[in-house]
Amino acid sequence: MNDIVLQLIKQRVGVGECFTLVPFLLDVDSPDKKIDLGNDIYLLVSSTLEIPLFARVTFKSIDNVFITSKAEYETFSFYKHQFFSNFLQIKTENYGTKFRDFNVEFLKIILTKR
Repeated sequence: MNDIVLQLIKQRVGVGECFTLVPFLLDVDSPDKKIDLGNDIYLLVSSTLEIPLFARVTFKSIDNVFITSKAEYETFSFYKHQFFSNFLQIKTENYGTKFRDFNVEFLKIILTKR
């Protein structure tokens, strides 16, 4: 994990807060997938999105909406690291004639007590 990601996490949860990070690989197996995130916070950390070049993907939660394409996502630096909480809905558009599963990498941030 790089310093930028750690800094973003500390800003989100609070500098003095304790937390555990758990890598989480999500299989997006439908063009409109929704999962319950519970009380945890998820940070998008995929280096790339394995979707067709002209497809667009929307990541939506209670506190964030992030829309991108493969080309846009790959040009982002720290901006690609987006936080999601409560639920996560992933919708794809302009995917083509046949949808193919793809994986998205997250860090699951579990707040812990001191």
